[in-house]
Amino acid sequence: MLDRDLQEQEFIKDGWVKGKEGDYHLVKKAVGNRNFPVWQTKEDAISREQLIPIANLDNDWLGDMKIFLPHPGSFPSTIYMTKDGKRFFQKATDLNDYGGIGGATSRFGGVFDAIGNPTVVTTGY
Repeated sequence: MLDRDLQEQEFIKDGWVKGKEGDYHLVKKAVGNRNFPVWQTKEDAISREQLIPIANLDNDWLGDMKIFLPHPGSFPSTIYMTKDGKRFFQKATDLNDYGGIGGATSRFGGVFDAIGNPTVVTTGY
C-alpha cells in the first residue's frame, strides 16, 4: 500500500516499464471512469496498428513465461496475428484493485482502493 510516487519507484526498480496512459485493454469496463497508471512487464514488441485480434482468452497464457504477469488473479488476454499472418502475439491484462466492485476484498467497501492505489498491469504486445 504505497503512494503513487513510491509505487512508481518500486515498479521501475522491479523492471516494469510505464504503459500507455488509458491502455486498459480488456479490463476497460472494470476500470470504468477511473484513471489508473498502466505498467507493462516489457516494452511492446510491435505496435497495435500492425496486429489483427483473432481470439480472446480467460486466464490462459500461451506466450513466453519471462514476460507473463506475476501472480495474476483472473486475467483476460487477446491473441493477435500480424497482418501478413506470419507471426502471433498475445497481450494479457490484469486490473490490480483492492476492493471496489466484485473483488475479493469488495466487502470492505473499497477502503483498500483508497489507500492501495490500484493499477493496470499488462504484458504489452
